Amino acid sequence: FLFSLSVMQNFPVLFLFLSLCVLFCRGYESPNEVVLPLLDPYHSISLPAQIPPADLIYVIYNTATILSVDMFNNRTCDFPDILPNTKIKLEILTDDLQPAKTVENVIYAAEKGYSLLFGMPDPETAVPGATAAGVYDMAVFSTFAPTSRLSDEILYPTFSRIATSTTEQLKTIRAILLHYESLAGRGWTDVAIISTINEYNLNYANSFIEIAAPEITIQSYQQFLLEQENLDIELNEIKRSAAHVILALVSVDYSEFIAKADEVGLVGESYVWFTTAAIAVTPRAPDPLMRGTLSAVNYFPSTSYYQECFFEAWRTADPVRYPFAGLGIDPTTLAYFPFDAVVTLAKALDVLDKSEMLGQRISPEAWNAAIRGVSFEGLTGDVSFLPNGDRVGAQSLRYYDVDANIFLTATIREEQELIHVQDVVWFSNTTNIPDLDIRPPFNYWSCEDKEMQTDATGKK
Repeated sequence: FLFSLSVMQNFPVLFLFLSLCVLFCRGYESPNEVVLPLLDPYHSISLPAQIPPADLIYVIYNTATILSVDMFNNRTCDFPDILPNTKIKLEILTDDLQPAKTVENVIYAAEKGYSLLFGMPDPETAVPGATAAGVYDMAVFSTFAPTSRLSDEILYPTFSRIATSTTEQLKTIRAILLHYESLAGRGWTDVAIISTINEYNLNYANSFIEIAAPEITIQSYQQFLLEQENLDIELNEIKRSAAHVILALVSVDYSEFIAKADEVGLVGESYVWFTTAAIAVTPRAPDPLMRGTLSAVNYFPSTSYYQECFFEAWRTADPVRYPFAGLGIDPTTLAYFPFDAVVTLAKALDVLDKSEMLGQRISPEAWNAAIRGVSFEGLTGDVSFLPNGDRVGAQSLRYYDVDANIFLTATIREEQELIHVQDVVWFSNTTNIPDLDIRPPFNYWSCEDKEMQTDATGKK
């Protein structure tokens, strides 16, 4: 009786204690969903009336990102013990490739309380976007944006990306040029560059110039505007430079561009053209003028853990919900980066979930640690990251095969070593390495024949 009376007298205190326990003593619970902003140039199911053909790669990126998130949420592939109780939801913010709009989207995301920005595949918008993210104390995880400027961890301390820096591709080009010079002699290290005036290509060109010397000489460096139609001055300057290796760093229709180069006599068996990875992985109609064109691209293994599952999901996807997917067609390698980015993001979220951090604001330092600590076998090879957020990855030299209408792997560069895969089929439609030691012809007196003769090669 006395115990019951004591309990009754203290009932209000006990009730308050039990109520607080219900609220605060349950411990951490994984949220049902995590909402993150996806900053992309376009939303694939609500496109503007007209999109330049060169920009369609970003529609494929958006489709691949959305499909990959849906695959993860539906457990389409084997994602063992990764974020088992939580789905990923995306709030899609588009910028139409306008840097000012990218910054507006960053500010909007900051005001909504987001602390991670996902997407930003375009180098032109990723640079100002990453700058704004640093100001607003937000992390960025990019689905591409390889420009080497973003490797600077002082200027962009909160930026990470699934693609390797263009610096690695440039090192591959440099190593290839020196390799072929050792095999075929002079001419391979005299280089001309032509670039459109935009962030990605100018950065690519300037970065190559920085690492070229002393073995490689830049004989000419030409630039032109994206909307510029007539390139006669720039192409003729390259012709006058006598360089027979040409880096075409252009964000225009490449077939139209190479046709203009052909008109001034810059396409043929004694010329070797390099172009960017963006050109190499973009679908196109077969183009004989591109035969033997080279490109340094991230190396993608022929098989990987998720490949069969992803290919099947892509082939059977609803093309209305996922434009450029479905209809039984295999995915382009453009789609590989977004898939690996989504898997990386899920694994990072799983780390934060196990640390009981989801459901609260996560600092960019915590995001950095979680994302950069991920490693797995992805579609784009072994995924891992450097301390500055750059992707670790092997590179490949590819050449354009007009019959297959794709760029095929000829060489792999891994840890400074060049690994031969197959011979390049050059513009001559043979595997004979081009002779680029082209010299002016000259006349000479032949003592043997006792007459004036002409050496067309200029080498006697």
